Amino acid sequence: MNRKSLILAGLITALALCASSAYSQPNLRWLYTYGTEANDVARNVAITPNNELMIAGWTGVKGAGIPIMLRLDDNGDSLWLQSYGSDRFDCPNTIIACPDGGYAFGGASFNQEWDRSKYYYGRIAEDGALIWERYYGASDQAGSGNVLLRGEAGDFYVAGTSNLIIPNDLNVTDMCLTKVSADGDSLWSKCVGDAGIDYCNAAIETSDGRFILAGNYTNGREDDDPMTTMAMVDAEGDSIWMRTWWSETASGANDVVELPDGNFLAATYLWVEGHPSVVLMWVTPEGDHVNTATHESELACFPTRIFLLDNGDILICGMNKVADGVNWDFWFARFTPDGTLRWEQSYGGDLTDFLRGAALTPDRGVVAVGESGLYANGNMDNSSMMVLRTATLPLYISQPLNPAAPSAFSIASIYPNPFNSVASAICQLPSNASARASLTDLQGRLIRQWTMQGSASGESRTIIDGANLPAGQYRFMLNRDGRVAEAPVVIVK
Repeated sequence: MNRKSLILAGLITALALCASSAYSQPNLRWLYTYGTEANDVARNVAITPNNELMIAGWTGVKGAGIPIMLRLDDNGDSLWLQSYGSDRFDCPNTIIACPDGGYAFGGASFNQEWDRSKYYYGRIAEDGALIWERYYGASDQAGSGNVLLRGEAGDFYVAGTSNLIIPNDLNVTDMCLTKVSADGDSLWSKCVGDAGIDYCNAAIETSDGRFILAGNYTNGREDDDPMTTMAMVDAEGDSIWMRTWWSETASGANDVVELPDGNFLAATYLWVEGHPSVVLMWVTPEGDHVNTATHESELACFPTRIFLLDNGDILICGMNKVADGVNWDFWFARFTPDGTLRWEQSYGGDLTDFLRGAALTPDRGVVAVGESGLYANGNMDNSSMMVLRTATLPLYISQPLNPAAPSAFSIASIYPNPFNSVASAICQLPSNASARASLTDLQGRLIRQWTMQGSASGESRTIIDGANLPAGQYRFMLNRDGRVAEAPVVIVK
């Protein structure tokens, strides 16, 4: 697989400057494309335990789609590439690391015999060797698995869309959640939807063990505008509530996160004067829409992923249309917790670059993946997999959480957060100082307490152990000489 650097003069276009240099745009560490002679697409990325990158995608060869898995080191150098031959069109959309080692991927598959798509998912080993792959879907259904969520004991969940094939061309499409065992057996599959077309673009597991599915809805008519739809289901996939908001609010949700206060924040889009603009939507655990922030750019911008930063800021990774009105670039935008833009920035070359997936790295940078090629008449030609890596986001974490404390005493970061078993906290402490670290619940009840010692660099690390704690919201606190810094942490199971 060939690799060529796209880091050229004028590659990075800064669209807006932040109000303070403390929140400046991240520096680009590298940006590369990887490709064969066919069309190659990177759909999503997972960070490996040793901080390498596992990228899932597919390559189009002779009318078929062949899954490919690409592993890169942290400098963007290719370690290996694996492909899995098939006479079908197999398209992985997402990939996650499994607790028992290896990776799980999910997506969709299509061939002429089925005359419809089916769920397509599988497991690979650390070296990319295929352990198993499965196709799921009844004869009267079409499916597409878009999101994978980790489960317990090596099992996982596939969230996506299921289409019921009904005579007279009546189209009923529902959002669907399927639980899959570590061996690939479907344990159960539940659907939720209205009498129309409900697409699931994103899913998360909540801190209390339920699931939020988010996407868009139409009633199937050609003149119908899409609307944003969200649903909450319980641990067994049964519906708790489902809500749809008209296009005056937003046209579809592409990603969603849970906030520390228990509300949910969806990255949606709204068509304004002929092009999409980013809309942030706040929704309560009961499904009530409580707030909206719309970012109307001079150029079209489209959200793909949303991340909640440790200081409450919001990072959107997506695409924006360049000045020629034809091509697209990778696009990042950072917002304050109430949705006010801090900065936006795009990355791209002379081709069209579609951002398909992104992830935060342990050093608090961003990895984004997608495709780069010639785009015309709605089709991408001769595309390559495109991957970029930024340096640490400036002030990814808040200023000292206790304003009265000196800058040498603060909680710098907690990663990952939310987390399942353990998280790493980086704290700023003077070299000759010690502090009492503690973990409490939201009522202030002490769960555990230990001592941290400052280092010569001024940066100390400690582990927050949540392996034996129930899912929920907690506080990590640092106490030194009566001064306190604290940060919220969320444990998910």
